[in-house]
Amino acid sequence: MRIKWIDCAKGIAMICIIIGHIGEGTYGKVYLSFVHVFHVVTFFLLSGYTFKIERITLEYVNRKFRRLMKPYFYTCCVVIVMDIFNSIFLLKDGRIFTISNILAKDIIRSFFASGTNTNFADIDLGTRIGAIGFLPAMFFL
Repeated sequence: MRIKWIDCAKGIAMICIIIGHIGEGTYGKVYLSFVHVFHVVTFFLLSGYTFKIERITLEYVNRKFRRLMKPYFYTCCVVIVMDIFNSIFLLKDGRIFTISNILAKDIIRSFFASGTNTNFADIDLGTRIGAIGFLPAMFFL
């Protein structure tokens, strides 16, 4: 059963998250960064308030995998295909070395669910996977 005031408060927190991101795009002309103090914390606290604990069964893991990890893997595959497409058709570099390098870096980024600039040993994981990195995080929580 939904709790109306929590849904409304979560909606307000989501709007604050959007406002925070919009504020970063105004290049200091509009000061909106005050929402960073509370927006995500509020959203997660309210989500935790309605969290239902379930027993971890094979059915539960399968359902969660289909809901979270299948879209993640599909998106990672699309990112890989688009990076290879961009290299071949936009950058005009279709050498096997370049393609295999792109493929290796994208697979590593996908494995680490990199959402920010990340360095692992001497490998720059970059930012290609980006915001969808929350899907594996939600799966393993």
